[in-house]
Amino acid sequence: MAVALTSGSIVKPMLLFALPLTLGNLLQQLYNITDTAIVGQFVGPDALAAVGSAYSLMTFITSIITGLCLGSTSLLSLYYGKGDSRAYRRTVSASFIIIAATTAVLLALCAAFNSSIVRVLNTPADVDP
Repeated sequence: MAVALTSGSIVKPMLLFALPLTLGNLLQQLYNITDTAIVGQFVGPDALAAVGSAYSLMTFITSIITGLCLGSTSLLSLYYGKGDSRAYRRTVSASFIIIAATTAVLLALCAAFNSSIVRVLNTPADVDP
């Protein structure tokens, strides 16, 4: 569904444009709330402290991936607007590869440097993994 953002009323198209971003942020917050509630209720205070200490790192990593996705959509919008379907398809492919590779690298770095990350975050010893 193509929506014109350059003509007519801007309110409805902008709300439609912002809706997926808003829903994504709400789902992320719902995940955090659910995670906290389940861990706090069923696992205990030490596990809840561990979830809390990892929050800033998870937000940082999520922001990196979100930034890559938003950058990709900027290029996709440009090529879509130009009607350049070849560049559009190449950008989709390149975006998937770059985002997947970045995710894999971040996963490997977090796994390899888990103890160092915990130390840098000043996580108390009783909630250390």
